[in-house]
Amino acid sequence: MNKLFVLHLTPFTYFLVSPPLYKSLVGTLKHIYFPEVCAILAPFIMGRKKVKHELIANETARRTTFRKRKASLLKKTSELKILCGVEACAIIYDSQNYQLEVWPSSPEACRVLERFKDLPLAKQGKYMMDQEGFLKKNLCNLSGSLKKEKEKNRRLKMELLLSECLLTKTLHCLNNMEDMKEFPCFLEEKNNLITRKIESFCINPCQDANGKDNNNAV
Repeated sequence: MNKLFVLHLTPFTYFLVSPPLYKSLVGTLKHIYFPEVCAILAPFIMGRKKVKHELIANETARRTTFRKRKASLLKKTSELKILCGVEACAIIYDSQNYQLEVWPSSPEACRVLERFKDLPLAKQGKYMMDQEGFLKKNLCNLSGSLKKEKEKNRRLKMELLLSECLLTKTLHCLNNMEDMKEFPCFLEEKNNLITRKIESFCINPCQDANGKDNNNAV
């Protein structure tokens, strides 16, 4: 196994590099800044480029990708079966060469498929997903995340407007109709939160609004 050198750039940044690269950089690093070091090492530490999920136009590249991805898929299926103790099979049909490849064997694949067919229709399609369904699910998840981020940004914006209003003791910072509509609702939420905390404290002074004990251990 080839030896690797530890290249120490900052107190918290290290890179493993080969001996030739280490020798070529060790004298140079004393005279350049960290961003330039990153630029030099970028070809060695960058990940793979993001692959577009579309048909590869070049036939040679497409066949090469097919061969590599097929081997990776079969390897992952084998690992899934062995490590998780599940039954699995893979059927790959090459429409260009009219070849059908079955893993691990045709009898084993037929047995797994028969067990699948014996399931009720509701269970068969419970976890089934095609490309369109996969994209729709991702789109739904992203829409939910976007909605949460918008709400977070809205609250941060209202917090900043409230701070500015308290600082200037005016409402001139509310310079558009949307802010004027949202600001009273935000103030009402703040008021309700403070009211709940006061009521909770009056009921039990030793606990906060969330029911946590505020007594310090002696």
